[in-house]
Amino acid sequence: MISIPEYKGLKEPPKGKNYLYFEDSLYLKQHEDNPVMWYPWCKEAFEKAKNENKLILVSIGYSTCHWCHVMERESFSDEQIAHLLNESFVAIKIDREEHPDLDKIFMRICEITVKNCGWPLNVILTPDGLPIFVATYIPPETRRGMIGMKELIPRLREIWLNDKQRCISVGNNIISALNEIEKELTKVRTDIQISPDIISHAFEHIKNSFDFEFGGFGENMKFPNPSVLYFLLRFYSRTKDKEAFYMIEKTLDEMRYGGIYDHIAGGFHRYTVERTWTIPHFEKMLYDNAQLIEIYSEAYQLTKKDIYKQTVYQTFEFLLENFLDQKTGLFYSAQDAESEGEEGKFYLWRYDEIKEVLGENTDIFTRYFGVSPYGNTQIFGNENILRVSVSEESISKLYRIPIEEVRKIISNSLERLKAARQKRIHPHIDKKILVDINSLVIKALSKSAFIFDENKFLNVAKRNADFLLDYFNKNGILPHVIYENGNVVKGLLDDFSFFSEALLELFSTSQEVKYLKKAKEIIDLMIEEFYDYENGGFFTQPKNSDFVFIKQKDSFDSSIPSGNSSALFAIFKIYRITGEKKYLDIVEKTIQIFAGSILSSPIFHSYFLSVIDFQIGQTYDFVISAKDQSKIKRFLDVLRNLFVPQKITIVLSDNNKNELAEISEFYAKLPVYDAVKVFICSEGVCKVPIDDPDQLNDFLRDQKNLGYRVSNLNNILSE
Repeated sequence: MISIPEYKGLKEPPKGKNYLYFEDSLYLKQHEDNPVMWYPWCKEAFEKAKNENKLILVSIGYSTCHWCHVMERESFSDEQIAHLLNESFVAIKIDREEHPDLDKIFMRICEITVKNCGWPLNVILTPDGLPIFVATYIPPETRRGMIGMKELIPRLREIWLNDKQRCISVGNNIISALNEIEKELTKVRTDIQISPDIISHAFEHIKNSFDFEFGGFGENMKFPNPSVLYFLLRFYSRTKDKEAFYMIEKTLDEMRYGGIYDHIAGGFHRYTVERTWTIPHFEKMLYDNAQLIEIYSEAYQLTKKDIYKQTVYQTFEFLLENFLDQKTGLFYSAQDAESEGEEGKFYLWRYDEIKEVLGENTDIFTRYFGVSPYGNTQIFGNENILRVSVSEESISKLYRIPIEEVRKIISNSLERLKAARQKRIHPHIDKKILVDINSLVIKALSKSAFIFDENKFLNVAKRNADFLLDYFNKNGILPHVIYENGNVVKGLLDDFSFFSEALLELFSTSQEVKYLKKAKEIIDLMIEEFYDYENGGFFTQPKNSDFVFIKQKDSFDSSIPSGNSSALFAIFKIYRITGEKKYLDIVEKTIQIFAGSILSSPIFHSYFLSVIDFQIGQTYDFVISAKDQSKIKRFLDVLRNLFVPQKITIVLSDNNKNELAEISEFYAKLPVYDAVKVFICSEGVCKVPIDDPDQLNDFLRDQKNLGYRVSNLNNILSE
C-alpha cells in the first residue's frame, strides 16, 4: 500500500528530543521537544511498526496552524498521552507544506471518511499502511461528544490486537473507495463537449454560492478564493455580464475594507470566521497575498479604482518588510496567527491604547474604523479589530473638514499605530522557502509591473526568478522547499507548473527571451517527469517517486490552483507561441479527463475554467515590431490600460528576432519595421499590421473581437 524506497539514516536523538530534532521544517522543529517519540516520514518508521506490530499515527499540520498548536500543547506535550502513544504506536509527523503530495492523499482519505476536514489531520494506519481511522483535532480527554486521546489510544490498540481482520477490512474498503474516486475523477467523458456552455454553466453555479450582501462565497467562513475571482474577471472580460462585475467588485471592496485586511501594515489574513469579513484567523500566508496582488492589479486595470492600486502597493511593501529573505531574494512562506500564545494578540487594539498613541485624532480614527471602548466583536472582549465602518465622505461631512484632510489624518494615524505595534512581540515567521508559492509571487509581480509600469515590481520578480534558474542550472533539479541551511526538498508538479507560468509572465513583461526559453525547457521537463502519456493528466508526484496508495492527479483549485490547471495554462501559452501541436494535444486530452469533475464542481475548478476560457475564446498574439524600441511605449500603454487578459504579447526587434526564431518559426517570417507596427495574430494568421495606437485601442474595445470562437453553441452534454 505504501512504498518508501529510501531510508533517512536516522541517528539517535539527544536526551529529551525525538527524531524531529534532525529535521529542517519549522513545524517539525516545533515538536522536537515533545515526549512523543516522533519520526519524520521515512522507511525506518514503517519498519519499526511492522517489527513491533504497532499501529502508526500520521499527524499532519503546518507551522502557522492554530489548532495544530493547540493539540501540540494539550496532547503531544502531555507525558501521560505521550507514554500511551509511544507504547502503542509509531508516531510520524508531516509538514503539509514540505510534503503537499502526501497531504493531498491523506486529505482525500479524510474527505471520503469523516467529511469535515482540516488541520491538524490525524490518520491511523496499520503496520502495513492501511488507513483505519481519521480525525482532525482531538482533545486530550473526551468532551462535548469528541473522544479524547487518553481514551482513543488504548481503544484503538485494543481493536488492533483483538480484531485485526476487522481493521484490515476497514482499511481495504477505504483504499478501494480511494481508488474508485480517483478513477471517477479522471474518467474520460466523451459525452461532454468542451464549449462555451461549460463556462456559462460554471458561472451560474458560482453565482448560486455568492453572498450578494457581503461578497465572497458561502454563508459562514469567508476565504479570498483567488482562483474564483480570476475566473470571474475573465468571464466578465468576455461577456460584460453585470452580475459578474458586481461579484468581483463587491468581494474585493469588502475584503479591502474588512478585518481580513491589515490596515496598519498591509497584507491579507488567511480567512474570516464569519461572513462579514470582520473577524479574521490572523495567520498570513504568502500564497494568499501573492495571488491577491495579481487579482487587485487586474481589477485596477478593469475599474481604475485607486483603492485597488493602493492595496497592491501596500501588500507588496508588507511582503518586502516581513517575508523577504535577504540572502536569496525569495520570500518566506507564512506568518503565525499567534504571539505570546494568543490568537491575534499582535493585531488587536483597546480603545485606550489607540487614544494614547493618536491623541486628538482618536475620534476621527475610531469612528472610521468602528473602534469602541467596549470592543467591536463578541469574541475579543474590549479589544478591537480595525475595519472600515464609514466612508471617508461621511467623516468629511460629519467633521466638516475636506476629504483630503480626512485621508491625511487616517494615513498619519496608521503610520503612528504601525510604529507602536512594532514594539510588540511579533508572530513568528516560517522561513521555509516554497518554490511553487514564490512562483506565484513572480507571476503576480510580473503582471503588476506591466499594469502599473512599475520597475520595482519587475526587479523583485527578476531577482527571484534568476535565483531559481541559477539553482536549476547548477544542480539540475527544481526544488520544492529551500531551507535556511541550504537543504532542499525536490520539486513536485506545482513547482514546475507554477514556475513555468511565472517565467512566461515575466517574459511577457520584460521581453527578455531567456525567460521564454527557460519556460519552454521547464515545461518539457515537467511533461517528461509528470505527464501520463497513456491516459492524460499530470501526476502530483514524479512518476518514479514514493507510492502512497495511489498515483494522484489533482485537479481541484482551492487556496492555490491545482498543478494540472496551472500546467495546462503554461502549456497552452507555449503552444500559442511555438505552434507545436504536441502541446495542444496534451491540453485537450487533459481537459477531457477532468471534464466530469469540472462540470460537477465548477467552483473548485475555477482556474481550470480560466484555461478553458483561454483555449476556446478569441485569443490574440500582439506582435509589436520596431527597430526603434523607444517608440513602442505608446502601444504598450494601450495594452496596459485595457483589461484584456487572454493575449500573448511579443516585442519583435533586430536584437531578439533570431532568438525568438529558435522558439518559433512563425516569428522568423515577420519583418522588423523601422517605424512601429503591430501585428494582431490568431492561430498563425495575422491581420494587416497597424501603426496607430488608436487603432489598437479601437480593436481591443470592440467586444466582437473578444468573445468565444464557437458561435453555434452545443449543449454541454451531447445527445
